[in-house]
Amino acid sequence: MRELRRIFLKLHTWLGLHVAILLGFVLITGSVLVMADEIEMVFHPRAWVSAPADEAAHASFAEIHDALKTAYPETAIMWVEKRPTAFLADRTFTRTAWGEEITIWTHPETAEVLDVTRTIGFRRILHGLHEDLLIPLAPARLFITALSVVVLTSVITGLVVYRRFWRGFFRLPARGADRRTWLGGLHRLIGLWTMPFLLIVGLSSAVFFARTLGLAHTGPKPAIASDRAGLLPDSADTAMIAAAEQAAMAALPDVAFEKMTMPYNARGGIVFEGRPRDALLVRDGETVSIDPSDFAVLGITHIEDRGGAARLEPLTKVFHYGTVGGTTTRLIWVVFGLASGGLVLTGALIYAARQRADTGAGRTIWRGLGLFRWAYLLLVLGMIAVVVLQYGPPGVKWAGIPPPVEAKDYVRLASKGNLRLGEDLPLRLTVSAPEVVSATVTPGPGTPRPLDLKPAGKNRAATFGLRGTPRDNSVEVELTLQSGEVKSFTYRLGNAIW
Repeated sequence: MRELRRIFLKLHTWLGLHVAILLGFVLITGSVLVMADEIEMVFHPRAWVSAPADEAAHASFAEIHDALKTAYPETAIMWVEKRPTAFLADRTFTRTAWGEEITIWTHPETAEVLDVTRTIGFRRILHGLHEDLLIPLAPARLFITALSVVVLTSVITGLVVYRRFWRGFFRLPARGADRRTWLGGLHRLIGLWTMPFLLIVGLSSAVFFARTLGLAHTGPKPAIASDRAGLLPDSADTAMIAAAEQAAMAALPDVAFEKMTMPYNARGGIVFEGRPRDALLVRDGETVSIDPSDFAVLGITHIEDRGGAARLEPLTKVFHYGTVGGTTTRLIWVVFGLASGGLVLTGALIYAARQRADTGAGRTIWRGLGLFRWAYLLLVLGMIAVVVLQYGPPGVKWAGIPPPVEAKDYVRLASKGNLRLGEDLPLRLTVSAPEVVSATVTPGPGTPRPLDLKPAGKNRAATFGLRGTPRDNSVEVELTLQSGEVKSFTYRLGNAIW
């Protein structure tokens, strides 16, 4: 047993030193992420509205859709979430005509639009840091979820090394002891109290790890929807959403739907997701896909239809995110998550104290990392590069503006950047039809402006600007064909929000 403890101590020490920086970072970001929605909305008091206790009093998805399309008719709805947290309004993730992602908050009872925020903000960036270090690739997610093995191994080896650990729950660090002894006592005390939390986080992360490895079956795939030209039928309106919602409720009458996802392509359906009304813990896992054309049920997936890690995921989420007991457990998760970050830090400081080096603790730990320090350095440089490429000037690209149906055979209009009040939005008109002789645009309330079309690959293109106004930003395009016929189209960008 003594030899086993010696081996486990070496393993515990090695993991604690070489993975300390990364593990501590993931634990701390995860702790803050538990309350990230509330933190992000601190300066948006209008969005702080509690959902009604009676499900029947909650605004329907159709009512939310109607309110959004009334306030921002040109935005494309991606998905709607009811009750994101206990204290915040319903939120809808949308994309503007110029390609910017925005979140619209609506009252849970009346569906009144309360606030609009940028989707890419504190919560999105923190989530990216925690999930894949802002490197949106499968290997990065696999790398992070593999830390579950490190967490579980550290807990097990720590308990084996700490003899009669059950006696140490109330054993405070010795007063007057040297730095190494005091840190050791603090490390053991924090470790014991955070042990249940770390086991929960480690096991739930292991489920995510298994899913990333592909050890999951998400259930039967829904059937392909009826043929249509776009993401939604041409007649798409609030009545269509209401009919789809009624079809979903008829298909799964015992499910409380809390999320609606719009089709991502012309072959998909509107997906409603929720939880069984008699479920005590989970808040998702039951899904139904509805054809937006004829409201036929394309597919139903129950929790029991899933396999592998996907079967465990609905239950795993509530424990990993701390929502198992509502706001109370979320706050507990924050405290224990931050304490776990302190546990990792004290472990690294114990290593530095053992070395008795003349240099500071930070430099001693850095030297002790060996080759791992260069891996950390490369990781940080990679994260910086990804951030610059995604969110910096290189990440600003031309985004196509949804065209009128009749314009598709002639021209395309694209924007670069975001529409802002009083600022010029760069626009590019690309003419693909060879029979077009000339093009004139009228940006907003301005005067008609002939464009100097220049060769752009197989097409011709010209750029111009649109100054953002509070409402109804649009571009009139007039094309003159070789036959003398004139074609006119209107591209509608909608309201400038900021």
